[in-house]
Amino acid sequence: MQEIEELSIGGSAKFRGPVKFRRISIGGAIKIEGDAEGDELSISGSGSIEGDLRVRELRVSGSIKVAKNIVGDEIGISGSASISGELKGVEVEMFGSLKTSKIHAKLAHLEGSVKAEEIVAEQVYIGRRSKVIGTIIGREVKVDKEAEVEVIIGDEVKIGKKAEAELIEGRIVRIERDAEIGEVRYIEEAEIDEQAKVGKLIKIEQLSREIP
Repeated sequence: MQEIEELSIGGSAKFRGPVKFRRISIGGAIKIEGDAEGDELSISGSGSIEGDLRVRELRVSGSIKVAKNIVGDEIGISGSASISGELKGVEVEMFGSLKTSKIHAKLAHLEGSVKAEEIVAEQVYIGRRSKVIGTIIGREVKVDKEAEVEVIIGDEVKIGKKAEAELIEGRIVRIERDAEIGEVRYIEEAEIDEQAKVGKLIKIEQLSREIP
């Protein structure tokens, strides 16, 4: 195993894993052939991890590609990310394009284009004009104006103006004007603006999935 205390490079770097580090800052490109584990990883450019990445704090301005999973506390990505496995974090912030199998977080703030089988978090925010392909499961789910999502299962769900969704399932559901929803299933309350379009409204006894 390679051990790195602190490394700052303005160009590119390549390591044969497994790699253990305290702090790495890359201004160009980094490639790790295998697993990597550390405290802080900052990439301004591109990163390629051919294994699992376990890191307390990850900051990417550019692109990152991970062959397996990313596990961390604070994950912030501005640009694009392709993760073959799962993305697990306490706080996940994404601005740009993200493709992964699943997202698990306490707080997920997603803006841009996201493709994941499932996004599971206590709080989920989908930014304005964002597009999410997959199922969102959360305690509090807010979809901002003009965003497009597929399926939401949540305790409290709020859909912004002109947003679109195929299916919403929630204990309490609030839908603002000019939103277009294929089907709404609610337990306690569905507050729908009269100018919103809802194809089907159904009262249910319980949610189809357990909320974290």
